[in-house]
Amino acid sequence: MKKLMYLMLFLATNFAFSQTVEGLVTDKAGAPLIGVTVINKTTKAGATSDFDGKYSIKASKGDDLMFTYIGYKARTINVTTNSLNVTLEEEVTTLQEVVAVGYGTRKAVDATMAVAKVKAEEITKQKVLNPIQATQGKLSGITVVGNDSPGASPTIIVRGVGSFVNSANPPLYVVDGFYQSNINNLNSNDIESYEVLKDASALAIYGNQAANGVVIITTKKGKGELKVTTDSYMGIRNPVKVVKMANSNLYALYNNIANQTVIFSQDQPVNTNWLRETLRSGLYYSSDMALSGSTDKLVYNLSANTYSEHTIVEGAKYYRNTFKLSNEYKFSDNTKLKTSVNVGFTNITSKYIGAINSAYKQAPIVPVYYEDGKYGQSFLGTNGYVAQSGLKFNNVGNPIANLHFQNDKSKNVNLILNASFETKIFNLIKYNAIFGTEINNYRSYAFGDYQGSFFANNPAETVYTGEFKNGLTFNRSNNNDWNFNNFLTFNKRISDVHDIEVMAGFEMIKRGGGEYLGGTRYDVPTQESYWQFGFSAETEKQYVWGGQGNDLKKFSYFTRAQYKLFDKYLLTLNYRRDGTSIYLTNYRWGGFPSVGAGWIVSKENFLKDSEILSFLKLRGAWGLRGSDAFGRNIQTLNSGTSGYSFGEAPVPFATSSTFIDPTISWEEIQETSIGADFELFKNSIKGSIDVYEKLTRNSIFYLSSTTTEGAEGSVPKHAGKISNKGVEFTINYSKTFNDNFKFGFGGNVTYNKNELQEVSKDVKFTWTKDLNNGPNGGLKMMSNYAVGQPIGSYYIYEYAGLDNQGRMLYYNQAGDKVLQNKLITKDRKFFGSAMPHTFYGLNFNVAYKKIELSVTGYGTMGAKIFNAKKAQRISNENIELSVAQDFWTPQNTDAANPAPLSEIPYASTYYLESGDFFRINNINLSYTFGEINKFFKGGSIYMNLINPFVSQKFSGFSPEISGSPIQDMGVESDAFPTLRSVVTGVKLNF
Repeated sequence: MKKLMYLMLFLATNFAFSQTVEGLVTDKAGAPLIGVTVINKTTKAGATSDFDGKYSIKASKGDDLMFTYIGYKARTINVTTNSLNVTLEEEVTTLQEVVAVGYGTRKAVDATMAVAKVKAEEITKQKVLNPIQATQGKLSGITVVGNDSPGASPTIIVRGVGSFVNSANPPLYVVDGFYQSNINNLNSNDIESYEVLKDASALAIYGNQAANGVVIITTKKGKGELKVTTDSYMGIRNPVKVVKMANSNLYALYNNIANQTVIFSQDQPVNTNWLRETLRSGLYYSSDMALSGSTDKLVYNLSANTYSEHTIVEGAKYYRNTFKLSNEYKFSDNTKLKTSVNVGFTNITSKYIGAINSAYKQAPIVPVYYEDGKYGQSFLGTNGYVAQSGLKFNNVGNPIANLHFQNDKSKNVNLILNASFETKIFNLIKYNAIFGTEINNYRSYAFGDYQGSFFANNPAETVYTGEFKNGLTFNRSNNNDWNFNNFLTFNKRISDVHDIEVMAGFEMIKRGGGEYLGGTRYDVPTQESYWQFGFSAETEKQYVWGGQGNDLKKFSYFTRAQYKLFDKYLLTLNYRRDGTSIYLTNYRWGGFPSVGAGWIVSKENFLKDSEILSFLKLRGAWGLRGSDAFGRNIQTLNSGTSGYSFGEAPVPFATSSTFIDPTISWEEIQETSIGADFELFKNSIKGSIDVYEKLTRNSIFYLSSTTTEGAEGSVPKHAGKISNKGVEFTINYSKTFNDNFKFGFGGNVTYNKNELQEVSKDVKFTWTKDLNNGPNGGLKMMSNYAVGQPIGSYYIYEYAGLDNQGRMLYYNQAGDKVLQNKLITKDRKFFGSAMPHTFYGLNFNVAYKKIELSVTGYGTMGAKIFNAKKAQRISNENIELSVAQDFWTPQNTDAANPAPLSEIPYASTYYLESGDFFRINNINLSYTFGEINKFFKGGSIYMNLINPFVSQKFSGFSPEISGSPIQDMGVESDAFPTLRSVVTGVKLNF
């Protein structure tokens, strides 16, 4: 009887655990995977996931189920429950990865060009407005100079600067095949892949538009059943560094010595920290929602995002709303139509752009408000204290008053529409046609309260003496760009030996043009309706301006042939012929060829069985591309009535604002590169190395015109050669140890030597940046003296220490130490540039079960930063605390700083500092949770620390100062500080 009972218990137990296990198989994004193979390793039973990613298989508790799918890592899970949902991770290897190559895609293993790629999840981990900012430090050969000013675009430079007039222009952005001037209105969560084409073999197919590189962005599309995701976060922002300024007593001591008399009382009743008063903690918020899915005939994706920021400057605000709808209609297996609509609404409240600089300079003895509530100003009473009238001891305004009385608003609507059609002809030829248009509508209002500003700046006055109480200036502009390209692609594989792909097409592009209108009227009502331009008082002094720009049109032919032999020998040929309306008739067309070759060495017999070297490809490229982004080679006229006088009345005149050089044509960029891609130890280590040389042979520069040319201003001419030579290296290690633990780290480093190789004799002393400190405030100069220097190098006087009275000394041309009044222009020398010669990025990530931590960092070496705000000391401005605590006196002759200055300083190396820095860009900690119920499919919660740590040698706010490398970059005057952010957010899947 007992044996029978044991047998019945055994059968019951076995029956209880031999049941059906069901679940859903998805990728990391939550999309269902169709056709996943499921094997019960214990019983050898098998099953396959259906169209919705669902599977069902017989299994007992304790059995191991193995899930396998092509392109994804196999996963084995022990059965503990009857319901088991599984997420598979992509197995990204060079053999499977696909990269964009311009007008098509190519398997990375077959590509002969240098392409830098960032995964979508790496961009979305860093919660910033502009996706470019999130790529900093992640791509070798790509310099990204950050800018945390709301709505500003970072400066991005691909393999060095190769142009005078085109140096600050962004790369070409290609979003789903359509060209965009910027991606400020692109939501980071919409990005599927982000790739940068770097070398000539990749760039030549885009011709003149690729002068500054090409960024190809592919946006997300739906997969499987309807999926809804939300991603919301909130962040607090503060400056990474705020410069410490002198307090009132140190300020008074320093300036009394500088003025060589006691002006300021040493016992000041006010001690205002102007930077603390002007800056605050910024707050920003973003909320994103996306709906996506697919059927047999339709693929769809709809997303909406709202972003709002109250910036670190009081009263300044930034709002952006974006909407994107993309659809793909499948008419048959060979024919499909893709459409996309992307619209962005931007609303900005701007404040005084120089408020931070004024807060840096204004004296701490000035109160924010007087006791009667009026704004404090820099008037000095007879008792040495600040009063409401008296001696005006500096020309710096009250930053808080400036912020209060400036109220500027701007709105922008950006609409992008594109459609692409694709069909196959005889299964060998694919036809693509893409049309896209970008419509931009901008309007702005600038309101000036003249009466309020008058009384704020003159607190002792009781009667307003101005002509108008206020003024309102408005601007309107409308613009429409479009591009249309269509091309045929032929692909044929012959006997598993020859693989041939030939593509050819043509393209039409229209840029620029548009209409603009502006005006100024006075005495607008100051109620809520003061933005109503028509409510102003009728007066003769009303100004209206406007016009219509000239369209810039381009027409291009392009072709590419790619050949692969035995799956290991690669050849790519590109040719593009561009015509542009920018140049005169005989100089409009340019031809731009390139060639690339590759050898997959790891497929050779002597390496294919290597246990160390998983993959090795050698490649090389040469190419020529052009640039036409300098402006327009046309002549415009200025007219007036104040010309030469013959008799009593002046004679009307007309002069040309730009002199036409009929020989102006394409800037030509020639580039040669060699490189290697490798993978080691079963793909756990991946890397690449590239060596390149890029030469701009006939760079255009604006030369100062002469009166004999009948022109005013500048004349564009081919004026020089610029070279960039560099080395790029990237390596990454990743390892998945089991289902619960994975680990990875890596980095990249780039060295680039930029050099001006030749300058036309027509280029004399042309200052490209000036401090407005008179003739000796110039910083960057172009002439044939600059040959051998990086373009945009500082051309300033060399600081030589202090004399026995604490005055600044400088080296003259003969090497003697002299005072600044003994210097001449030829005593200047070149001292480096704002562009780093070396920049690098680091990354680290670790995941344990559902917790993931990732860290990225970025650093540069070799850049020089000019502390212009410190150098612009005219009369009784505040000084930095480090200066106030250590300046020359007869008792402190070893001081780091000169005796207090009573003269305007020359631009010298005293103010030039190292721009080397290393910063942790982002720390991201997240926890992923699975399905909660039938409604909530899972999600994640995360914390983001942006710029939590920085090590910098520069004493100012930030060593990252964006702008044109030959002008603004590296000069801190009105720079916006780098910000540190703490972000928390949640992502949900429905």
